Amino acid sequence: MAQMLENPQFQSTINEALQNPQMIDMMIQQNPMLRDLPGAREMFQSPDFRRMMTDPNSLRQMMQLQRAMGGAGLGRGG
Repeated sequence: MAQMLENPQFQSTINEALQNPQMIDMMIQQNPMLRDLPGAREMFQSPDFRRMMTDPNSLRQMMQLQRAMGGAGLGRGG
């Protein structure tokens, strides 16, 4: 996973996905937590959010936080 986070091609793919309105819609519709979150679309369209999602250090910190919370959160349907 660490190598994937450092891979410029992976970062570019994530950035392209976050710039695609259809991809954002699909991610929101596929995740009940995001579907129920007011402002989810605006969050995904935020330049700061995109920067965070393509920064390996930010992603590592999010994964550490998720583990510390017992695995709840991102990517988990409710």
